[in-house]
Amino acid sequence: ARPVAAIAREMGLARQSVQRTADLLARDGLVEYADNPAHRRAKLVRLTATGRETLAEISARQVAWTNALAVAVPHDERRIGEATAVLRDLRLQLESVDSNPEQGERDA
Repeated sequence: ARPVAAIAREMGLARQSVQRTADLLARDGLVEYADNPAHRRAKLVRLTATGRETLAEISARQVAWTNALAVAVPHDERRIGEATAVLRDLRLQLESVDSNPEQGERDA
């Protein structure tokens, strides 16, 4: 269980959007709010039993989907190497823009 603000920080999202999502999940009985001994106003968000069951179902479906996708994609080492190089270049570019936000604006 974590406060909404901590969840937002971990996910890189705005606290308000996480709060809206948590409220909707609470409305549907998937999460609940609990008292936070460290902070009176910042309630903790935790999964309910229904939320844990739903998450387990989603995870199982995701694993099945991923495995089916992996089987359908040819495993050509050359193509995997090319894809890895493209992803590495993209990561380096993103890290460069993250460390220098004006760089991305100038290049656009």
